[in-house]
Amino acid sequence: MDYLIPLTARREIAEGTMEFTFDTGNIDYQFKAGQHTDFTLIDPPYTDAEGNIRTFSFVNKPGEKKLVIATRMRDKAFKNSLKEVPFGTKVQIKEPMGRFTLHNDVSKPAVFLIGGIGITPVMSILGQWQTTNEKRDVLLFYANKNQVTTAYYEELATMAKANPNFHFILALTDQVPTDWQGETGRINEAMVRKYLTDPAQAIFYASGPAVMVSAMVKLAESLGVPEEQIKTEDFDGY
Repeated sequence: MDYLIPLTARREIAEGTMEFTFDTGNIDYQFKAGQHTDFTLIDPPYTDAEGNIRTFSFVNKPGEKKLVIATRMRDKAFKNSLKEVPFGTKVQIKEPMGRFTLHNDVSKPAVFLIGGIGITPVMSILGQWQTTNEKRDVLLFYANKNQVTTAYYEELATMAKANPNFHFILALTDQVPTDWQGETGRINEAMVRKYLTDPAQAIFYASGPAVMVSAMVKLAESLGVPEEQIKTEDFDGY
């Protein structure tokens, strides 16, 4: 089934990254945290050979009367259209899809290995988790070029301060401030082992550009994590 939902808000959440909010108040749209769907622009002001359909993960948690997505902004017809169309403009969406969802066994830590805009489904998962009383360990390893391009940095830092079971590890790969106290460089085995004593007992989630996801799967495997304990979500061409 397809649905039409209006654009109601947009904002810059990091340098080069924008968030878009759509109203679902008139439809019964239910999804699981970590899922995604196809968004179609109807008669957009710009179009190109890549077409008017893109797949986006939901940033917000289930149960709200809205859908929130976020994307790196590039000079592409789809993104330029989304940035310029007036509020109230409707887009078409399909049913939710995807299995990048939080596991049920709270005794197993959830370890997220995330790069760039791959944070979007994780925000939905974390938002949903924060509404429960589940006592589970969650570690987020989040790699970005620098702090100003890190989407949702403030929200994640605040969440980590409020929840002792949530460990937010930001790794900067470029333009690292001289007073930076966090991790630097790409996410690697030594970095993960610094915060996690027994990786093989955890469920790993890798999200971001396909090249990074592939590297993170290999990293998890090198840590002794069985294949069935690794979930992935690729973000290509965005």
